[in-house]
Amino acid sequence: MKAATLTPALLALGALSFSVVAVSTRAGTRFASGRYVATRIEGTRFPKTLVSGSIEKTIPRRPMRIASLTVTADEILTAIVEPDRIAAVTHFADDPSVDAAAGRAPRLAARVAGLNPERLLSLEPDLVFVAHYTLDDAVRVLSSATIPVVRLSETRSFTEVDANVRLVAAAVGEEERGEALLARMHRELDSVQNRVAGLPRPRVLYYSPVGYTSGSGTLVDEKIALAGGRNATQNAKIVGYTNVSLDILVGLDPEVILVPRFSADAETPVREVMESVVFRDVSAVKHRRVYSLAASELTSESPDGTAGVEHVARLLHPEAFAP
Repeated sequence: MKAATLTPALLALGALSFSVVAVSTRAGTRFASGRYVATRIEGTRFPKTLVSGSIEKTIPRRPMRIASLTVTADEILTAIVEPDRIAAVTHFADDPSVDAAAGRAPRLAARVAGLNPERLLSLEPDLVFVAHYTLDDAVRVLSSATIPVVRLSETRSFTEVDANVRLVAAAVGEEERGEALLARMHRELDSVQNRVAGLPRPRVLYYSPVGYTSGSGTLVDEKIALAGGRNATQNAKIVGYTNVSLDILVGLDPEVILVPRFSADAETPVREVMESVVFRDVSAVKHRRVYSLAASELTSESPDGTAGVEHVARLLHPEAFAP
């Protein structure tokens, strides 16, 4: 594929400025669950067939110029693929507050913001990864330019992390490395679970300063449980990642509050909650158990997310990690 082969449809897409939007708890972005279906890969050896809805594309050989348009793919690819095969990553790839794999992306890989068709084609990728929420129109246009596109699945549990790692590994021909990565992930999760087993489970609230929280059916909910806590939103039967009024959150009386941060400043998010008139009577504030973590630790949808599980476990149960 050459960068010069811009199709009329691709030019039209550029004119309309379609973009791939990253999930941001700071911005309060929410995506409908299950709107799109993840790509399915047929075949165990190249050539392989990608099936994404009604679109089928062939990967003729092991991809050597791979582009990622989603943070999750950034994290998985940099863990299982040789650096010289990664042609592009998201512009979040060097930001540790958003990308749990910050520092691993190849220095020479392009940093791409959104979906810029001309920019993407200039990199001559032979495979592109997009998020579960990427617009179908965008995927169709990329496919019309003969670029095989892999859509990841929505990630609401570590079972779905498994599925995405296997999907990425199959697409790039690194199944063995993918399985090794998953084996390490499960060892790390088991280690944390063993440490906190049998300990009291405090009520934990994930609270984004714009009023969002994670209820049941989210990866954050599972991370809290694995770390030895109990999601405080269970009492209000909150489902998914959603905006909830402050009076409801305060009424949950969490014993611990976890605040995601999107910068190196870990003190301000904690201070804002601790000094808030709204939260002053909440148990977590009274007992000074409000903690700020890099958003990537809480929201990472790859095996890198195990570091966040351990961090939360250490905050909830420091005695379980004492020397």
